[in-house]
Amino acid sequence: MTADLRVDISQHAKSDPNSDNYRLGHEPRPAQRVRRIAHASFETPDLERLVAYYTEVLGLVLVEKTADTAWLATGGDHHSVILHRGTEPACKRLAFQTAPETDLGAFEKQVRNHGVRTERKRDAAPFTPDLLTFEDPKGTIIEIFAERALAPIGYGGIGVVPHKLGHVAFNVIDIQKVVSFYVEVLGFRVSDWMGDFFALSCATGHTLRRRSTTYHGTIVP
Repeated sequence: MTADLRVDISQHAKSDPNSDNYRLGHEPRPAQRVRRIAHASFETPDLERLVAYYTEVLGLVLVEKTADTAWLATGGDHHSVILHRGTEPACKRLAFQTAPETDLGAFEKQVRNHGVRTERKRDAAPFTPDLLTFEDPKGTIIEIFAERALAPIGYGGIGVVPHKLGHVAFNVIDIQKVVSFYVEVLGFRVSDWMGDFFALSCATGHTLRRRSTTYHGTIVP
């Protein structure tokens, strides 16, 4: 399986790595595509400790906090990271933004054509009036939106102070199934491949990396 996958990607790389056909198979990428990663949601058994790490070490800004949830920002968005109190560390949700003119109804139809159950939500997240949600093959909830009102929070004054959430990495069991989903359903392209490591990118350069292993659940924020 791995050898076949290596040959397929290599053949596309020899032509045009930025073309719509640079992917696992030979069909064009879908018409509806995500453009950037908006935020990631993590669960943690020690919310206070993780909030302190993200604000004091990484330099994110704590925008809002309740007893069980914290919203943290890297700059222009209301939040880039959401932390929830939970029983064990895990990345539960990933949110992606499409082009502003995207018809979420058409995007939903595209997702359903792959046999994936979807749900539409109104005003379910801060500054996000319309949201499309569904699960990816490894069980992470995906949230898609076209518009989000700007909420200029500003940057933190201590720590690393990143300007955006750049990528999220997962260990997965069935790497071909996961890569195919992100390419065929969400419109990602395969941008790199090394051994059992794949890098997937959307239009603005965000990379979603996935490593094939015999287990599932290691999160690299």
